[in-house]
Amino acid sequence: MRIKRWLFCAVCFMFVMGIARAEEKEAKNIIPDGGFEEVSERVIGADRYVYECIQKGIGFGQDGPIAILPSNFGQFYGSLEALEGAKLIVVEGTPGKEVHSGKRALFFCGNGGFYFNGEDYKAKTGDVFKACYYVKGQGSIRLILGLINTEGNYYQSVTPKPVSVNSDEWILIEHTLDTSDKPDLSKICVRLEPKGEIYIDDVSLVEEEDQ
Repeated sequence: MRIKRWLFCAVCFMFVMGIARAEEKEAKNIIPDGGFEEVSERVIGADRYVYECIQKGIGFGQDGPIAILPSNFGQFYGSLEALEGAKLIVVEGTPGKEVHSGKRALFFCGNGGFYFNGEDYKAKTGDVFKACYYVKGQGSIRLILGLINTEGNYYQSVTPKPVSVNSDEWILIEHTLDTSDKPDLSKICVRLEPKGEIYIDDVSLVEEEDQ
């Protein structure tokens, strides 16, 4: 009887430990607030970068003197002049319709890209990342890894081919981003590059486990 009880306790312990380890190994989303549920309200006159963007003809969701940006927005890629007429707007709506899930999504109109904010993610040569996100609209999109070497300099990127988007329904986009041929890698930064009129939601980037 004691042996059976001991075996039962041992099995229960192993089961609980297995669940705990599985939770520990659950991949962390590198993208902060990938569902665009949080917004950042910027006073246009007090935020030099936002002010310059608006002066160059870039539109945000605005409420009088306040510009409403996604909380995970870092900055645009490239010159602001090339983005004249672009729009970056947080939209609200019904899951499965205006948004994929939650209550907010992102709408981008134009030809360009932007970096997500947050600290650069530590990485090493050979790391593989999986990007997943939902989109709808007309245009194209891709997620790009900017690579930073051990000296702290941006030196290369992992750039997949743009994926064509032509759908009024939410569709899933996936990229596998491999750094095996990128020597001296220390960190990555992430940018999204939509073109056209694209709605974006539930952006995820995770590091795949070593096989």
